[in-house]
Amino acid sequence: MCELMKEPRKLLRFEVQVAEHCNLKCINCNHFAPLAKNQFLDIENYTRDCERLSVLFGAEIEFINLMGGEPLLHPQIIDIMKITRKNFQRGEIRLVTNGLLLSDMKQEFWGACKANRIELHITKYPVNLDYTYIEKEASLNGVYLDYYGGGDRNRMLRLPIDLSGKFDPADNFRRCTWGNFWITLCGNGRLYTCTKAACAHHLKDYFNLDMELDEQNSVDIYKVNSADELMQKLAKPIPFCRYCDLSVWNEYEDNWQISSKDKYEWVSFTYSKEDIQYLKNISKVYIFGAGGWGTATVRRLTDKGIKITAILVSSKKNNKDSIDHIPVIELEQLDTPDKNDVCILALKGKVKSEIQSILYQKGFKRLIPLLHEQE
Repeated sequence: MCELMKEPRKLLRFEVQVAEHCNLKCINCNHFAPLAKNQFLDIENYTRDCERLSVLFGAEIEFINLMGGEPLLHPQIIDIMKITRKNFQRGEIRLVTNGLLLSDMKQEFWGACKANRIELHITKYPVNLDYTYIEKEASLNGVYLDYYGGGDRNRMLRLPIDLSGKFDPADNFRRCTWGNFWITLCGNGRLYTCTKAACAHHLKDYFNLDMELDEQNSVDIYKVNSADELMQKLAKPIPFCRYCDLSVWNEYEDNWQISSKDKYEWVSFTYSKEDIQYLKNISKVYIFGAGGWGTATVRRLTDKGIKITAILVSSKKNNKDSIDHIPVIELEQLDTPDKNDVCILALKGKVKSEIQSILYQKGFKRLIPLLHEQE
């Protein structure tokens, strides 16, 4: 994993985990913020890291995103903005926020944004927030405001982790759009080539997962001799790359909602011992899909001792009344499920995304999309 796999960047760009936790806790959060304990960026460590990177790069960056988690939760957010601009006089500095706390920010905050040329970038989730008021407040204070990603954020991509770690890190890194793009600083003197690698410890700790996360996944900024050396190291694959199933990235989305903190928001279901034990602890397990994939899923799970309550379909037209003595039920005929019931989706990509919206509306809180038909 030492070979250079991407063109090194000319200018440094990075995200900063200002707060690991968040006040919104979105489903599928790729920083794993719903799972994080309340933890803030240490300002002394961050100052030291900024000074080091400023020396290496001559106080110039492409951009820095101050984010999290939710950065406005940090009680020293104004100091963090000042420290960042002091050390990087050239380049964009953006505060990326869900916006929920902006209406409560004092004049000192708005003044610090203007004085330090900090841009506000709001991720526009479908929440009850007076965006017009915030836009006016920013305008009155001479602060640039934009919407992160360009507009409304009503859908959340599910970018699964495969705990088997079976993928080739070099091949994954070469094809990945995140590696060497969403470079992340966690205030510990280390830069990660991607956000997921930087934040995966929250996933591991919350669910007590068997994942190898060590210093090989990051670069110690105090052990490089030049900016070029640092940029070359960030352009190489890391061991964490073996956990990412790129074949299904961008295939499946959830409607935006608050996370239920279910493991399968982030982790692929692969019929492992842990996956099967998880289902054995669920009182009612449903399968959506009565086609070949759904039938194969029913048989594979029943062979492993999982009791399937019913097989769900949009319409029983051209479908049997039962499969292996398990009833096939039209979704509209199903009573409201319990919040702990699970529905496994044995459907292909775009259809899967459409059906999951209907299942959430029906009342399901836990959905497990199967990602590969051969599984």
